[in-house]
Amino acid sequence: MQKQPSVPANAIALICILLVTAVLCPGCISGGSPASIPGDKDQAITFTDSAGATVTLPGRPDRIVCLNTNAAEVLAAIGAGDRVIGVSESLMADPSMAGRFPNAHPLKGSWNSPNIESILELKPDLVITLSSASSNLDSLEQAGIPVIRFDCYILNRLPPEVETLGRITGHEDEAARYLAWYNKTVMLVNSRLADIPQEQWPTIYCEGGSDFASYGNGSGADAIISMAHGNNLAHTINTAWVKVSGEWVLQQDPDILVRVAYASNLQNQTYGQISAAQLNRTSIAPIRAIRNGRVYIIDNRSMYGPRGLLTLLYLSKVFYPERFADIDLRQRYRDYCDTFACTQNSGNHYYPSLDSLTAGSSDSGDPQGPVTITDSNGKVFTLPHTAQRIICQNSDAAEMLIALGAGDRIVGITDTSLNDPLLKKHLKNAESIGNWQTPNIERILALKPDVILTYTTPPKNAGQMAAANLTIIAVDCYKIPDLARDAEALGILTGTEDRAKEYRAFNERHLALVSARIAERTDRKLLRVYVEGYTDYSAHATGSGGDHLLKLLNATNIAGTITTQWATVSPEWVIDQNPDVILKIAMSPEKYDHLDAVRLKILGRPGFDRTRAVADDRVYVMNGDVISSPRGIVGLLLAAKALYPEQFADIDAEGVLEEYAGTFVDGADRMEYFSPLPLPDRLP
Repeated sequence: MQKQPSVPANAIALICILLVTAVLCPGCISGGSPASIPGDKDQAITFTDSAGATVTLPGRPDRIVCLNTNAAEVLAAIGAGDRVIGVSESLMADPSMAGRFPNAHPLKGSWNSPNIESILELKPDLVITLSSASSNLDSLEQAGIPVIRFDCYILNRLPPEVETLGRITGHEDEAARYLAWYNKTVMLVNSRLADIPQEQWPTIYCEGGSDFASYGNGSGADAIISMAHGNNLAHTINTAWVKVSGEWVLQQDPDILVRVAYASNLQNQTYGQISAAQLNRTSIAPIRAIRNGRVYIIDNRSMYGPRGLLTLLYLSKVFYPERFADIDLRQRYRDYCDTFACTQNSGNHYYPSLDSLTAGSSDSGDPQGPVTITDSNGKVFTLPHTAQRIICQNSDAAEMLIALGAGDRIVGITDTSLNDPLLKKHLKNAESIGNWQTPNIERILALKPDVILTYTTPPKNAGQMAAANLTIIAVDCYKIPDLARDAEALGILTGTEDRAKEYRAFNERHLALVSARIAERTDRKLLRVYVEGYTDYSAHATGSGGDHLLKLLNATNIAGTITTQWATVSPEWVIDQNPDVILKIAMSPEKYDHLDAVRLKILGRPGFDRTRAVADDRVYVMNGDVISSPRGIVGLLLAAKALYPEQFADIDAEGVLEEYAGTFVDGADRMEYFSPLPLPDRLP
């Protein structure tokens, strides 16, 4: 275990005095020029930096260039951000740093290889870099600019660095305020966990922005894990950053996996997607952390530096949830940001979120573990938690989510679905993602979905979506035999399993009735049926919704030998097949002709009068929404009544549709659904 160094005695004394008198001397950040600090600006200051070097500055610096972003954040936290005139472009772009460096310019080059000319142009009094920085800064010192080395990223070494930076800038009071916050937080953690022997601490595998890039002894991650009473498995490796192997991770079998996310990881990914990717890593799938869903993502900007205090609380609650059940992480974050003038949107640097780990939170996420579902292609997906932000490229999946009470989770949907009269009223939070075949990738990324639901037939730009590291799950929700299974999968995905069971019971009750009555006809001649899709002569072939329908009704699909789901056939082919029944699947009448008009057109097709279907007046038109959707059981009953009027004369299909509307999707019964209605649906 890496021991935490004690705070220097002079810092402790300073803290004790200032805790009493802090109100007399509050710190502030000015808007345009450095704040006036009491005291002798030209008095020499001697101190020891993070590299162990003794340094003497001729006086207090007013113009500071920070090559170390963590040191810059410390300066901001102690009210000296206005003294910083140069920081990295990445720090300037960090939303949590907005307004904290009012006089700063973005620096060219990297922290370890900065552009010296651009630094000289700023005319700094002082340059702060890391202890591990290269020696190419000698030219700055030759130009008379002091260069000092402060790390400020290893939490248990932070107190003396904060105290010294406060002294250098004349912000001792504000530094003492931060150190008081520091000590209070560390004491809280230690007091609650002091009785747990180290051998009982959870084992932690901490990984950087790429697979198997771990953190060994001497790293900031190693320090904060130890302070939270976790055993970092790479602590025994005496290298701060170390590459391990999958075999090593499997052998260590960690209790918890912590992944540190960097800006490069987050260009096309959300924290939730990074977490999902970890839970689906096949190479280390057997480890306890993945099996138990104990995977956590932390932004590197909160893993290191002064905000590490918040991460210390977060990890302590992750490691020992029962001991920190009363700790409101979100409120702690608000208090920190109010005290040290940082914007609160940086609280999004954790996954699961601060809210999801807070007792009594209204967040509907499930912090207890992952959810695993099997999609319509048979592919298994594991997500870190129930999906809170869902994009539906599949309108039938959207209706199923509404039926399960999870319609408010839909944040993005296709234009067609958004304009659907039934779905539209239930989609309170959804935005357009464009066409269902080529949804807009930029809009999708902006919505930051946990998952995207598609059909098993993927959109044309599915490759681009996959390349953007989006989690794409195929759940059809339109094939009648699979509806209960699809409802179960989406119930697990959204944490609405009880509602999914209710839907399944509704579905299976009517399926059992149809199956029992069809079984009574096994000695009868099989009806030959032509099922036509939305466009003329598009036949429902093998594996289509119409094909599944006919199998349930023990009827022969005349296109059943065609191996593609939907096939374009000719009028001559249909006439030659001479079906007993024609069943046309039509679009919603709100967009196209009424169903009776569609039926008349089929009856009038040249040559169709020679088919048994037309001759016997057995041509039916069904609204596609009532057969290829979560309402499919109603379409099955209507088709059963049309094909077998004697066996299903007493079945009230309209009443079943009303039951679906009343129980699952309000308004689903307000539609034109069949032409002509086969027998009176309402018996006297």
